Amino acid sequence: MTASSRLKDLLLTTRIIRGAQGLSLGVFQYTYYVFLYDHFGASAGSLRKLVFLFIFGDILILLLEVPTGALGDFIGRKKTIVLSLLFGTITFFCRTWICFVPSVEYSFLLAMISTTLYALCYTLFSGTFVAWLVDTIRIRGVQEGHGVLLAKSYNSMIIA
Repeated sequence: MTASSRLKDLLLTTRIIRGAQGLSLGVFQYTYYVFLYDHFGASAGSLRKLVFLFIFGDILILLLEVPTGALGDFIGRKKTIVLSLLFGTITFFCRTWICFVPSVEYSFLLAMISTTLYALCYTLFSGTFVAWLVDTIRIRGVQEGHGVLLAKSYNSMIIA
């Protein structure tokens, strides 16, 4: 297997993963908060709840980034990515289920749970994916490094 074909394999893999992330961000993430605003009553109170969810999610990501990175080093990169995908699946299930909950209180509780699960999904994946990519490049002996792959994969994410 030549270095060029090894690079193409990795490029395809990273583009598929980041493209799927871009689709989930574009289709679900951006419409989710607009839906919640309407579902919570389209008032100043619902806007406060959304701002709280934004801040809560960002604080969770900040607090979970280092421990989840250490978990990835401890249990392995593949297991951490699979765990991240599991949390992501449960997150989007919870977010979809909110549509069927008429009560604002229960919907907000479900939104808090999905925000927590999304923070776990995001932090488990963020550092582990790059570390997995760097390890794979080192093992396969690809001379170009990981910068080219990450740049092209993020390009796929933005386009998606």
